Amino acid sequence: MALTIRKAYLRHAEYYLNVLRTADNLYLQGKEHVRSGLNLFDLEKENIKLGQSWTSEHFQDDQKITWICANYPIVGSNLLDLRLHPQELIGWLNVARLASHQLKDKFTEGFILNNLGVAYAALGDAHKAIEFYEQALLIISEIGDRHIEGTVLGHLGNAYNNLGNALKAIEYNEKYLVITSEVGDRRGEGVALGNLGNAYNNLGNTLKAIEYNEKYLIIMREIGDRRGEGAALGSLGNVHNNLGDAKMAIEFFEQAMIIAREIGDLRNAGNLLGNLGFAYSALGDSNKAIEFYEGAMIIAREINDRRNEGNLLGNLGFAYTTLGDADKAIKFYEQALIVAREIGDRRNEGNLLGNLGIAYTSLGQTNKAIEFYEARIEIAREINDLRGESIAYGNLGAAYGNLKNNRVAIQYHEQQLSIADSIGDLRNKSNALENLAEDYYLLGDKRKAGELYENQLNVLRGNSDQHSISITLGKLGAVYAALGDGQKAIIYYQEALQIAQGTDAEFRKPLLIEPLLLRVFLCHSSRDKSLVRELHNKLVNYGIDAWLDEKKLIPGQKWETEIEKAIKSSDAIIVCLSSQSVISEGYIHKEIKYALDRADNMPDNEIFIIPCRLDSFDDEKMPHKLRKIQRVDLYSANGFDKIIQSLRVRAKNINLLLK
Repeated sequence: MALTIRKAYLRHAEYYLNVLRTADNLYLQGKEHVRSGLNLFDLEKENIKLGQSWTSEHFQDDQKITWICANYPIVGSNLLDLRLHPQELIGWLNVARLASHQLKDKFTEGFILNNLGVAYAALGDAHKAIEFYEQALLIISEIGDRHIEGTVLGHLGNAYNNLGNALKAIEYNEKYLVITSEVGDRRGEGVALGNLGNAYNNLGNTLKAIEYNEKYLIIMREIGDRRGEGAALGSLGNVHNNLGDAKMAIEFFEQAMIIAREIGDLRNAGNLLGNLGFAYSALGDSNKAIEFYEGAMIIAREINDRRNEGNLLGNLGFAYTTLGDADKAIKFYEQALIVAREIGDRRNEGNLLGNLGIAYTSLGQTNKAIEFYEARIEIAREINDLRGESIAYGNLGAAYGNLKNNRVAIQYHEQQLSIADSIGDLRNKSNALENLAEDYYLLGDKRKAGELYENQLNVLRGNSDQHSISITLGKLGAVYAALGDGQKAIIYYQEALQIAQGTDAEFRKPLLIEPLLLRVFLCHSSRDKSLVRELHNKLVNYGIDAWLDEKKLIPGQKWETEIEKAIKSSDAIIVCLSSQSVISEGYIHKEIKYALDRADNMPDNEIFIIPCRLDSFDDEKMPHKLRKIQRVDLYSANGFDKIIQSLRVRAKNINLLLK
C-alpha cells in the first residue's frame, strides 16, 4: 500500500512538473499565449505546489525524484517569479540547489544560483544577490552556456545599479548585449537595452535612457512579451518623471498598469501605483499622491510584500513633508524604518535616515538632522552605496549652510561632487555644483559662484532637462548682474526666457539687469507694528524685498488697492499673528483672505503662506485654513532662522538667491 501511494505521489509530481513547464512555455510565446499560460498556472497552482512540496521532502530517496525536485523552479522560472513571493521562491530554490548538487548537474546548479540572486534582489538584498550571481557566473562560464551567461551578466549589472554604481551596471549590460546578438536572443537583447536605459537614467543621462528604453519597448511589442512591455513603459515613465514631465510619466505608468492588471502582476501593479503617486507629487498634488500610495499599500500588504510596504511608508512620509506636516512625515518614516530593519533592507534604511534628516531640518532642528545624515553616510559606506553617500554629503552641506557655516558646507559639497563625478552620476553632479555655487555666493564670492553655475550648465546641456537648464541660466543672469556685467546677464536671461517660453524667437523687450529679490508680503495687524517692523528690517538685511505698508506706500495711493496688488505679486506671504490680532477685527483678515485665495491656485507642496505667531496663544484661535499650514513661532530662539529656511526653499523653487 505504501509503495502504491508513493508511486501516486511521484506520478502526480511528474505530471504537474510538465503542467508547469507547459504554462511557462505558453507565457514565453507572448501575445495571446500569455493569458493562456497564466490561466493554466493559476488553475493548477495548488497541485503544482503540492508536487514541489512532496519532492522537496523525498528528493534524497531516488534519482528520479531528485531530478524532478531540481527542475521545478527551473521549468517555471518566469511564472514562479511572477506568482510566488520571493521568500517562498527562495525555499523552492534552496532545496532544488541541494538536489542539483546531489545529481552533480552543474548547469542546473548554475541556473538555480542565478535565480536565487534574482529572488534576493527582489527582497532588496543586492549584496547577497551579487554573491549568488558571481557563483552562477563561475559555473555557467565553465560549461560554456553563453545564453545563460548573458542573463547572469545582466542581473549583475542591475544589482550594481541598485547599489548606486551605474557605471559598473553599464559595463555588465554592454557585455550582456553583445552576447544576445551572438546567440540570437531577441528577448535578452530587449532586456539588456532596458537595463542600460535604467542605468543611464540613474546617471541623469535622460536622452540615452529614453533611447534605450524605447528600443526595449519596440522589441517587447515585437515578440509579444506583455510583462516586458509593461516594464519598458514603466521605465519610460520614470525617465520622464525625472525630466520634470510628470504628465507624460503618468501616461506611461497608466499604460503599464493596464498590462499589470491584464497579466495579474500584483507586485508590479503596486509598484506602479507608487510611481503614479510620485508623478502626482511632482505635479504638486500631494493629496492625490497619498491616495495612490495608500492604494499601493493595500496591495503590498495583501501579497505580503514587506519591502514595498516599507518603501510606500517612506513615500507617504515624503508626501506629508511636501504638505508641510513634518511631524506626520516623521511618524511614517519611523514606521518605514522599522520595516527596513526587520527585513534587512540596508539601502532603504539609509534613505529613510536621510529623509528623517530632511524632516527635522524643516522643523528647524538642524543639529538633529545632521545626526541622521551622518548615520546615513555610515550605512552607505558599509554597503558601498556610492550614490547614497554622495547624496548624504549634499544633505550635510545644506545643513551646515542652514547653520550659516558655509565653509564647512563647501567641504561636504565638494565630497558630494567628487563621488558623483567618480561614478558618472550627472544628476547628483549637477546638484553638487549648484550647492557649491550657492555656498560661494553666500560667502560673497560671486565670480566663483558664476564659474560653478557655468559648470553645472555644461552638465545639464548633456540631457534634455530644459526646465533645469532654464533655472540655471536665470541664476547665472542674476549672478552676473550682481557682478555688474549687464551684457552677460542679459544673454543668460534671454536664453532662460526662450527655453521657459518654448521658443527660439529673439526677445526685444527690455530686461532687468539687477538681481531679482524675493518679494515677501508682511500681513499683520497695526497693533503689532513694532514687532513686524523689526522682522521687516531683518528680512531686508537678508536681501529680501519685504513689503511693509509704512515703507512701501506713498502719499496719494489707494492703500487697499496697493495692498491687494502687493499680495498678488508677492513670492511669499508671512501672516503675522498675535494673541491680540486673532481676537480683534481689522483689515488683516481681508489680507489673509486675499493670500489664501492666491494660495488656492498654487501646488500643494509649494511654500507660499507662512503663518507666524508673534507671541504664544492657542492654535484654535488661528484662522481655520491657516491651521493646516506648518507655523513658525517668531518669539522662539530659532524662529527667524526657520523663516529664512522656508524662504530659501521658496527662492530656490522660483530661481532666486538669498544671501
